[in-house]
Amino acid sequence: MPAPVLFFLKYFLFIGVGVCLVNTAIVRRRISAMLQQQPELREQAARFLRGYLLAFTIPPLILAALQIAGGFDDCFYPFSRDYENIYVVLSWCVAFVCSALLLYWVLFRNGARTIITFRAVLGNVPDSETAVKVLTVLCTCAGLAGLLFGIVEDAHTKIFRMDIPEPAAADQAPVEVFRVPSVPPSPALLVTMRIVDVTMSVLLVVAFVAFACFAVNFLRYAISMKRDRRRKFPVKNLVFCVIPAISIAPLSGWLNKVSRQEIVSFIGDSSRGELIVTVRGEPVAQPDVYAEELATLRPFAPDASYPDEERIEVKIIRDGKSVTLELGRDPARDGEYWVFYPKYLWTADNGLGSVRSTVFDEY
Repeated sequence: MPAPVLFFLKYFLFIGVGVCLVNTAIVRRRISAMLQQQPELREQAARFLRGYLLAFTIPPLILAALQIAGGFDDCFYPFSRDYENIYVVLSWCVAFVCSALLLYWVLFRNGARTIITFRAVLGNVPDSETAVKVLTVLCTCAGLAGLLFGIVEDAHTKIFRMDIPEPAAADQAPVEVFRVPSVPPSPALLVTMRIVDVTMSVLLVVAFVAFACFAVNFLRYAISMKRDRRRKFPVKNLVFCVIPAISIAPLSGWLNKVSRQEIVSFIGDSSRGELIVTVRGEPVAQPDVYAEELATLRPFAPDASYPDEERIEVKIIRDGKSVTLELGRDPARDGEYWVFYPKYLWTADNGLGSVRSTVFDEY
């Protein structure tokens, strides 16, 4: 990228803080003019201006500090799928916490009413509290959905081409390289995986229940509008539906990644003793061949299709300990097998990745 663009991307957060300071000065001048006609709002205006300044400067300053501490050359590092980088994870926490605080203030702390009070100062703002609440929820959810999409797609890596291998020569087919994790997940991480697995199931139930409540209450809201009755828009139902739903994506990606690490590290750990592989309960003659195929476990291809055939149970055994997997043929990709991990509720039904192999074709 050109040097000016790189400079802008590196210092974008600081530039944003500067713009916010200028904008706060403009808002303050407008409020001063407003208070000449409505002096009773002076105390409320002071609180509003203070909150306005903090809300638009503290989050970007925290993200800028994380950018510097993490050694990132641009401000888009939160859109990375690097679950093991503490600075990336903390940036996600900042985004979610700030979004939650904004929603809490607007929905439950009369924030919408405050925005309406200073509507003339802010400019293009809806003229009703319900509209402000709905717009806040939609904008917040859209922002979080964009963040989650960038995380899942690893947008930062794709855009800035970080850690991408050199392309193969013109006369060579590209080679996929799988790197076995050097160490298996720690006991504490395994406990965390269990907690995340259960949490995703709970979030899914909450999202479905909230969606059902939202559908019913929205219908009642629409009917009340036709009958000129004042019924509130079901904002709370919408929040409890959307937030859990979009939170599942990064949790699922993290669980899939660490589960793949757990499986492949178990396969590659020769210190555990003799390797035994069974397919549908029958030991195979060349377990190393099957293990090498399973060790190429990787994330799903973009055009993957959910298996519609009976799954193949595969068990890897070392020193009395075992890992059980289930393989399902991808109907859209020849030689592609989805890998399901029954150890966790989420990966048992949704899978955690796929392998390309021919050794399972006979089963």
